[in-house]
Amino acid sequence: MENNEANNQQKWNITRKVTAKMESGNMVFYHNNQAIGKMSMGGEGGLEMYDGYMMENESIYSLGEYIPHQDYYAHNCDMGWC
Repeated sequence: MENNEANNQQKWNITRKVTAKMESGNMVFYHNNQAIGKMSMGGEGGLEMYDGYMMENESIYSLGEYIPHQDYYAHNCDMGWC
């Protein structure tokens, strides 16, 4: 996981969790059974990664915003348990 502090954008390396299937002359990449990109095998078009994913240095990354966990001493006290 890498952090880009400018916009709180995170990227997680998911390369080992990606599978691919040949579909209509394209190699379609999947992560958790969801299509995340495709590569044209016909010589034109190249590689296309869908929104929220990128390929860099032969690795595939999932992109997202990091929301830090706020752990308070009296977390959920409004529920009456503390």
